[in-house]
Amino acid sequence: MRPDTPCAGASAGSLIAACAKTGLSTDTMMEALLDLSRDCRTKGTRHRLRAVLERVLDATLPADAHERCSNRAFIAVTRLWPQFKN
Repeated sequence: MRPDTPCAGASAGSLIAACAKTGLSTDTMMEALLDLSRDCRTKGTRHRLRAVLERVLDATLPADAHERCSNRAFIAVTRLWPQFKN
């Protein structure tokens, strides 16, 4: 994918879109996502998924990820609680 090609994702696809647009290699993305899935599989996700995502993304994404993704990665966020809101 060319660096200037916009991409979008939902759910786990949003993680791939963000990682890809920061310039991470596929190997780095795979290591991070395997770490994420290993943690969730062994310790569960109940009341901790956000913390696990933050840990993995903070450790993997460059500090300027928000700038690298600007106008390149498009992510939808939906709040489910206390009421549904996009």
